[in-house]
Amino acid sequence: MTDLNHSSNNPQWQWRDGSSGSGYMQAVHHTTQPPLDIPTIRDTISTTLNGTPSTAELDTLLCLLRGHVALLIVEVEGLATPAHTTRTVATVATAELAISDARRKLHDSYTRGLASARQHAPRLARCARALLTHHHTLSETQAP
Repeated sequence: MTDLNHSSNNPQWQWRDGSSGSGYMQAVHHTTQPPLDIPTIRDTISTTLNGTPSTAELDTLLCLLRGHVALLIVEVEGLATPAHTTRTVATVATAELAISDARRKLHDSYTRGLASARQHAPRLARCARALLTHHHTLSETQAP
């Protein structure tokens, strides 16, 4: 298999041949540290929940929130596995409930329109905030 650095700025990401001779490439992430930009996620949550975004900002915020929630789901799921945490079953179960809720809200369809988007954005922001809390809690208790 051929390994190529995806970017010299981020050596954590490498490309690998998916199958011999097909030329298909897939990204494989080596988790030496979380690929989350937590300050940016917090800023997006704050902008969504504490302000009244303009119509132009709303579409951008929704796209950012969807991306943040999708990344957080993957990260929290990884941290909630028994091999990665020393937390109680209740803590892990609560994180799994938050993941389930976030998935549902991520895939909730909303009608195209300003009023619907204004209702959906805070829901996604609250999901992102909850997942960040679980990420923080589970990160502190990673097993060696």
